[in-house]
Formats: sequence, C-alpha cells, structure tokens
Amino acid sequence: GLVQLKPPQKHPTSTVMVIDDSPVLLSQFRNWVSALGYLVTTCQDANNAIDIIKKVKPSIIFIDINMPEVSGFDLVKQIRQQPDFKEISLAILTGEQKLSNKWRAQWSGCEFLTKPLTNAGISDFQVQLEELIPRLLSASTS
Repeated sequence: GLVQLKPPQKHPTSTVMVIDDSPVLLSQFRNWVSALGYLVTTCQDANNAIDIIKKVKPSIIFIDINMPEVSGFDLVKQIRQQPDFKEISLAILTGEQKLSNKWRAQWSGCEFLTKPLTNAGISDFQVQLEELIPRLLSASTS
C-alpha cells in the first residue's frame, strides 16, 4: 500500500486566530493550521487582541494563558463580555497541564489544548488541532 496524501481542504470563510506572546509558537501555529487549509491570524500582544478580533472576525480563537500584562483567562472574560463575539469558539492553549487550568477553561466554556513541549509531542499536537478545529467550527455554527 502506498500512502496517499490529500491536498489541504480550503476553508475560506473560517479564520482561526491565535493569541500568544511567543513569536516562535505563532509562526509554528500559522504553519500547522494553514496546512489544514484555514486562514490564520496571529496576535502577539493581548492588549491589541480585541481590536484585531473586531476587524478579523475569527471563527475560533486559541489563547495562551501566560502572557504579560493580560492573562489568557482575563482575555477570555473580555471576549465573553462582547455581544458581537458570542459565536466565536475559544480554546485555551498552554504549556501547563495543571488540572486547575483545565477546570478554569471548562468553567469559561473553552476547550483546553496543551502546547507541545518536545519535538516528539508536535505530531500529537497537530493531530489534536486537526480534530479540534472542525469540532469547534461546527459548535460555532450550531
């Protein structure tokens, strides 16, 4: 059996946004999600995130927890307070696997995704993204 690679499907109306203070993660995330056929917008400064969300109108936002000045959970609160953003699916993205973070994410109505901490974890993370994004998109449209 030969391995057949499918070309990425295009999802021109689905924009995925990631907010993280790490330029390396933003670049990697853009590459991974773009390879799945989605439009990707990144934001490195959580203070500017609300303005960018208003302009871009993403379908899904991945938010890092530990950022300078504005924590990911504070940003989730700000997003949830905006009536125009109620249809946007949110996912917490962190390197910390603390149970308390998972509970806080669940309590805030967010998915929880752990960043890959080693090169070995990258392929698992990519599979998780590939499964999570369509699920979040279908949740935001229902």
